[in-house]
Amino acid sequence: MKKNRTNKRIIIGVIVILSILIYKNRMNNIDFEKKDIYMIDVSKKTLINKKIKINDKMNREEKIEYIFNNLEKDTSIAIKSIIPKSIIYTYEIDEDGLQFNINGDITNVENMYLKGGLVNTFVGYESIKKVEVYYSNEIDNNLNYKLEEIDKSNLILNPIISPNKIVTRNIHLYFPIVNENGIKKIVRSINYNENKIIERSIIEQIVDGTKKEKLESYIPIDTKVLSVKTENGICFVDFDKRFIDGHIKDVFKEKKTIYSVVNSLTESRNVKKVQILIESKKYTETFGGVDLSKPIRRYEYIVK
Repeated sequence: MKKNRTNKRIIIGVIVILSILIYKNRMNNIDFEKKDIYMIDVSKKTLINKKIKINDKMNREEKIEYIFNNLEKDTSIAIKSIIPKSIIYTYEIDEDGLQFNINGDITNVENMYLKGGLVNTFVGYESIKKVEVYYSNEIDNNLNYKLEEIDKSNLILNPIISPNKIVTRNIHLYFPIVNENGIKKIVRSINYNENKIIERSIIEQIVDGTKKEKLESYIPIDTKVLSVKTENGICFVDFDKRFIDGHIKDVFKEKKTIYSVVNSLTESRNVKKVQILIESKKYTETFGGVDLSKPIRRYEYIVK
């Protein structure tokens, strides 16, 4: 009996060893590609890269799914996922883009880490040229708007991203003059996050308005800036429909609003023209006598 048991153990041992050898041989015959994904270094408050191996025989969709599975996992207490635990997300990929859909609450810092991590991980991989981030509110299923369309040209990235990279900078803004058909330039000092494009900060300041005497802003309260990006010298500013629907119906005030936006943005050396969008679409009617369906040049004659 003892001899039979010993023989069985030997046979089982041989089978296990053969199985391991067969598995290793198969793994050796599989080609892997190394891929950088980006995680959060909590102590340094930065993004860092982590290398993973991807089976080269996977198709494009399988590779993207495998990357997301890895992005979701915290490596350790010190190295965390760029995807907040507070959100539910879905994604879609097309020929040249990744659409990332968020449902849930996300802070500004979490949003910065998420955007930076997604762009660094995916743009340039498997023909992906841009990342589009969408927000949907589960309380209101009809609300689904685009927050950002990002690629490496409009996301300013240091080799290491820090949410605390704040500098003070003077910017030039233009606001309508009360009871005159013109706009006036002012200088405003702002705390500027270097990991955000300056055009975004400029438009946020314009929407906030001014308290300067004899100057005013007609942009409706609660107007949302859905996205800002600059490509080939054109700054695309996407407002929600309140920008048009809530505006005072006066052609001169409409015109001053448009050139308040355009002239302020073209103070940036990156911007030659401005394309105003309403909820991601071109506005096909004139507004203040200005054709919003195409990019708008700076207009000096309205400056007083």
